[in-house]
Amino acid sequence: MPLNLNGSTHFLLPYDNTASYATTMAITNTNLSLQAHVNVTVRDASGNFLNSISLQPIPPGGQVAFALTQQFPSTAGIMGVLEVTSDQPMSNVAFRFNNATGAFTSFRIMSLN
Repeated sequence: MPLNLNGSTHFLLPYDNTASYATTMAITNTNLSLQAHVNVTVRDASGNFLNSISLQPIPPGGQVAFALTQQFPSTAGIMGVLEVTSDQPMSNVAFRFNNATGAFTSFRIMSLN
């Protein structure tokens, strides 16, 4: 399972919410003293900008987990990539679930720093 434990502050995450698929992710703020301010840019599979969202601050040592379509409705029914930045180091993991079969796999998160 590809898990980003390197304390990245900038990463790319591919997503697939087509057909019966659903992508989920978790972000952990690895800083134990400061809250993390996380910004996400959503793009489709062609790289077209869809929107940009700031998540609620993540407390020191805290984490947030969600299905992408709940946090980013513009990802429903499509594939694409999220660009995630934070002012604090993050640890991340993402999964793609097949709702028809119950199978799932992890997505490789690409750190940009």
